[in-house]
Amino acid sequence: GDWSSDVCSSDLLATNRPQAFAVVPGPGFLNASAALLSAYAMNAPVIAIAGQIPQGDIDRGFGHLHEIHDQRGLASHISKSAVRIRAPHEASRLTADAITSTQSDVPRPAFIECAMDVWPRRAPVRIETARPPHGAPVDPAAIDAAARILGAAIRPLIVVGGGAQGASAEVMALAEMLEAPVVAFRRGHGVLDARHRLAINLPIAHRLWPDTDVVQIGRAHV
Repeated sequence: GDWSSDVCSSDLLATNRPQAFAVVPGPGFLNASAALLSAYAMNAPVIAIAGQIPQGDIDRGFGHLHEIHDQRGLASHISKSAVRIRAPHEASRLTADAITSTQSDVPRPAFIECAMDVWPRRAPVRIETARPPHGAPVDPAAIDAAARILGAAIRPLIVVGGGAQGASAEVMALAEMLEAPVVAFRRGHGVLDARHRLAINLPIAHRLWPDTDVVQIGRAHV
């Protein structure tokens, strides 16, 4: 469980595409929860697919093997969305929605569970595909305010994370305009080429911090 979800995060970084892993309910989900939480913190579009005990017995305390109370509720705390496939015709739509959700606004993982007696059912299904992801809304007033602050800065510092992936040209242009050093945090590595004259590492950023007057953060959940 935790191994497979960690591999998903690695594949995600290598391909820049959402990745999925599957686990059994209860202990399988709990074993994977640490890695799922890491994906949440790193804004990684990972899809967790978990099994469940028979649908009619969920949360009734009958003592099924791998039974866990409110598995979906637990998952909702460490995922962007947590849904249950209750019938075959729901599978395609819920999966497509999960894929879209993981990449839209603030990227984060999604959770899907399906009971063991639902998996083998057959029914007419309309195949649906994920919609193009959409970014978080932009606040023009906030951009204007940030521009004024950065324009008056004497010793600015730029910190980039996963939210800046895909904006390398913009980050480089801003850094060169301000002559601001750029440090990468977690998934921000590679946003600015490490060979660029303004690229610095965390120890250097730590030394610059006391004299920095403005910090521009480019990160998915800020």
